[in-house]
Amino acid sequence: MATRLGPKDLERWFRIVLSANNRDKLFEGHVRLPTDAKRKYGFDSEMLSRQQKDEQALHRARLESMKTISSLRISGSDWIKGWEDSCGTPLTPAHRQQLVERLDAAYRYDIELIRIVGNGGYNFEKHSGDWIDWQQLFYLCDPTVDLLTDDGSIRDRVGISPQRDRILGLRAFLGAHGFTPRH
Repeated sequence: MATRLGPKDLERWFRIVLSANNRDKLFEGHVRLPTDAKRKYGFDSEMLSRQQKDEQALHRARLESMKTISSLRISGSDWIKGWEDSCGTPLTPAHRQQLVERLDAAYRYDIELIRIVGNGGYNFEKHSGDWIDWQQLFYLCDPTVDLLTDDGSIRDRVGISPQRDRILGLRAFLGAHGFTPRH
């Protein structure tokens, strides 16, 4: 059964994570919020892991079902239309165009994965993190957000996206701010 979550739920989760002294307390359900000291909060790590694996399996199935389609023929507008149809939420042409622009990096990354899977030899188990990388690119829809990563393939996979410059390499970022890596 799907549960609808709203901004208040996400805000509460954010506060729980920030209030946790360590990871163990978070996953053992021993986090107290300053506004509610009587209750303890936490996350079910097994449930989160199961949900992530389920979503990765759906992502894999989607990529495999699309590998026969030439990714070069899927425009940003068609890609958004696919999401619109699967969500059952009709968009105005203006909203659709706004999403095309705001989700450009996620779109280009997805199209590149479809191309790679279609070429054969893509090992989903070795690249399980690709789904997470793709998910993180959705944050770039907010023009005030940059993505800091140590994964060099993300920038390559988004190609010529205008959002590419907002994907910052960790080592270059640290070097630019005076930190030198230890070897």
